[in-house]
This record gives sequence, structure tokens and C-alpha cells, in this order.
Amino acid sequence: MGLTSTRNDFYRHHCLWENYPPIVTPRLRRLSTQPKCHNDHGFAKDISEEGYDKVYNMIYQQHDHRHGPWLKILQSAQNVLKGQTNVRILDIGSGPGGVAAMLASNFPNADVTSAHSTQKCVHWASNHFRDKHLSNVNTRLVPDIENLDAFGDASFDLVTCCYGLSSCKDPQRAVSEFHRVLKPGGTLL
Repeated sequence: MGLTSTRNDFYRHHCLWENYPPIVTPRLRRLSTQPKCHNDHGFAKDISEEGYDKVYNMIYQQHDHRHGPWLKILQSAQNVLKGQTNVRILDIGSGPGGVAAMLASNFPNADVTSAHSTQKCVHWASNHFRDKHLSNVNTRLVPDIENLDAFGDASFDLVTCCYGLSSCKDPQRAVSEFHRVLKPGGTLL
């Protein structure tokens, strides 16, 4: 895996997502990409604050571009939310808010919540949204994605999660929480 760049092109990151295109079917209504790594302790708890910043900056730079995997999330969200109004979207493990900002700007009538387990990422995301003049997105500190008690049952039409599952101890429990906060007929990407 690596980055390639040319003078006339954006960075291209050959990540695992490119091998797994998004599949959204009326029956499954989920993104078919599976997490490819798991760490019993979560990488954010095992490295220094500077290392954490470096990892997030690297991920952000590699994925927030026209060839990045986040575009697949947007395309899938557009498919499943087509024709709906006043939708509520939750982005779990939002990091610096790239996906949440993309969704908020493409769904201006949606209420988007960007949730992360660290105050630093919540701060980064808040600044990101302010800089982009996005008023339909808010941030939330959620210390544990395996326990989303901060949100009521059936609260969201769409839940997205890019990397949050790779750093939690019990991904199945986290997915169960995602489904709990989804409205009936809601979608998990």
C-alpha cells in the first residue's frame, strides 16, 4: 500500500476499500466493506498524543480527495436517502470530521452529528465545521462506541462508521448499538 502522486493529480491511496465497492441493496441496506484490522486496546489508547495526531492527519489526507473511499459513503448515502427530507445522520468515530462535513454539505437539510471518543477530535471537527460554515452539523463526545446511551432508540435515519470498529474491543456490540439508534428502515454504512 502506498501513496502515488503526480503534478496533475491528487494523492491516490491504495487502501483496502478499493477492493470492496459499496453494495447497498434494499434488503441489506449496509456498506459491505468489512473492517480489516482489530486491536484489543484500540490504537488511540496505545500511542502518544503526537502519534495519534500523526495517524489522523495521515488518514485524513489519504481519504479526503476525489479518489478516496469517503466518496463511496457519500454515493451510498445519496442512494439510500434519496427523496427523504429532514433526515438525521450520525457519524461515529468521526475523527476530524471529514465524512460528517461531506454529508452535511451534501444534505443541507439534514441534522448531522459527528461523534468521537476523544475531546481532541471533537475540537478538530468543530473547527472543521466552523471553517466550512456548516450550521447543520454538531459534535458529540462519545467515550465508547459500544455504549451509545447518549442517543435514544430509533434516533437516526443513517449511521456511518469508517474506522471506529477497528479500534473497539467488541465490534458486534458496537454494531448492535448502531442498530439500536437507527430508526426502523434506517441504514448503517
